[in-house]
Amino acid sequence: MFWLTDLMLLWLGFIFCTSVLFIIIYFIAMRMVYFSEELKYKDVSTRAIVINYIINAIVVVIAAIFLPKIGEGIEQR
Repeated sequence: MFWLTDLMLLWLGFIFCTSVLFIIIYFIAMRMVYFSEELKYKDVSTRAIVINYIINAIVVVIAAIFLPKIGEGIEQR
């Protein structure tokens, strides 16, 4: 376990080696998630994906319009 503390104390400029290690692990995990999700949604058409994206984007825009007004109403109470 002593080598691990030595590794944690190493610097690369202003970046700890463990930070670089976390970034590498993150990208490996993202790759694994991408390939597992790719198999899951293999049969979904591009049209269905675009339609769902547009619907969700409209919901987000509507929420962004109305939430500040609702927040002001709550604040005034």
